Amino acid sequence: MKHVVALLALLLLPVTAQAAIGPAEKIAAVVAAPDLPQTLREDTIEQRFSPVVRLKRRATTPVILFTDAGAGSSVWVRSAMARFAADGRARVRLEFTPSPELTFTALAEAIEIQRGAPTEKTVIRRRWDATDGVVRLLTATSRDNGDEVLVLELEKEPLR
Repeated sequence: MKHVVALLALLLLPVTAQAAIGPAEKIAAVVAAPDLPQTLREDTIEQRFSPVVRLKRRATTPVILFTDAGAGSSVWVRSAMARFAADGRARVRLEFTPSPELTFTALAEAIEIQRGAPTEKTVIRRRWDATDGVVRLLTATSRDNGDEVLVLELEKEPLR
């Protein structure tokens, strides 16, 4: 009987561990991975961010622009934009609607696990510097209706 109980406990362990992973951890694993922003590329952006949001390429010049495909593309993201310049600069901006499961503190802590301690830490803002870019998390007011949003920005500097 003890062996059966032990076996059941081992089988259920991965399920309970995964259940503890919330939206902040899922988002941070995708959008704040240690290799970002240096690996932001226009040919991989759609696939890289697909677990969080569906980005679609828009024909614009002189930059290449990707935006959220629209209604229902993400449970968490209220708007998304990725912009790539010819000189190698890139900027990704994601806006999230805060909820009890997705707070500024929870997302900041999840990003800190991925990237280490922030270089700037205030009540409403965090910043992580990388060798060729920056990752920012802040609270802001949405442009469309004035609601509070969480904003995550990734910026890649041009190669020198």
